[in-house]
Amino acid sequence: MDPTYLGIGPVFSTPTKPDHSPPLGTSGVRSLLSAIPLTMQAVAIGGINHCNVQRVLFQSKDIAGRRLDGVAVISAIMASPLPVGACNLLHETMNWPPLFVPTDYSVRTEDFPIYRDNIHKHKPLVHHITNNVVKSISANISLALGASPIMSENPAEFADLAALPNVGCVLNMGTFGGGRESQDLFLEALREHNIRGNPVIFDPVGAGATNARREFAQMIVGAGYCTVIKGNEGEIRSLAGLGAVKMRGVDGGGEEGSGDELAKIVHDLASLESTILVFNSIGSC
Repeated sequence: MDPTYLGIGPVFSTPTKPDHSPPLGTSGVRSLLSAIPLTMQAVAIGGINHCNVQRVLFQSKDIAGRRLDGVAVISAIMASPLPVGACNLLHETMNWPPLFVPTDYSVRTEDFPIYRDNIHKHKPLVHHITNNVVKSISANISLALGASPIMSENPAEFADLAALPNVGCVLNMGTFGGGRESQDLFLEALREHNIRGNPVIFDPVGAGATNARREFAQMIVGAGYCTVIKGNEGEIRSLAGLGAVKMRGVDGGGEEGSGDELAKIVHDLASLESTILVFNSIGSC
C-alpha cells in the first residue's frame, strides 16, 4: 500500500528527536519536494513553530511552483502551556500573507528617479551589518543617497531597529568571523527584519572562496527571506550549489561558460529564492 503522504525533515533542529539527521533547512526541503512524485502529498516536519512556519511554506516552493501540502508540528504544541492557543496561532499564522514577501518584483531602469526621490522623501534607516573594509564607505553612500545609516552588531537592538518605520537591513559577510556568534548575529537580524516585513539585502562576499563561507552563505539564504541578493559570478554559482566554485578572495570566480548559461543560473536562483538578484561582473568586498 502506498503511503498517503511523505514527511520531509527535519527542517530545523528539534528536541523531540535528539539523534535526528542534520537539519535540511528550507533549501533541502525544496530539493526533496522536487524529487518526489506529484501524486504523493508532502509535509515538512522538525522544529517548526509559529515564528518560522510562514518561511517554511514560502521558501519550500520549487521553481515549478510545487508547494508543501502542510506541516507536522509536535513540540510547538505539546510543549506549550496553552496547546489550544498554540494550535490557533499556528493556524492563523499559516493563513496570513508573509509580510516579508514583496508583492511586486519589477525593477525598471526608467523608474530610478522615482526610487531616488522616494529615498529623499522618506529618509529610510539602513541597518548595516557589514565588514570592516567598507563600513565608512557604506555609511557615506547611504547619507549621499538621502538615507540614514546605522551600524549595529548588537542583537539587543535588532528588534527595536526593525520596528522603526521605513527601515531596511544590509547583511554583508565580507569580514567573515565564522563560528556560532557570527551565525547568530546574522540570523537574529534576518529574523527580526523578516518579522516586520522589512527589505533585506544580502551580499555573500567570497561565498565560493572556502567551504566555510559557502556553507555560511547558503545557511543565511535558507534561514530567512532576502529581498535582494547581490553577488558576482563566483558567489552566485556558489549559492546556486553548482559544485566547488573556485574563487581567490573576492574576485569574480568566473568559469568558462556562455552568457546564456550564466543568465539561466541567475534567473533560476532568483526564481528559486523568489528574490531580486543583482549580478555584478567584478569582485566585491
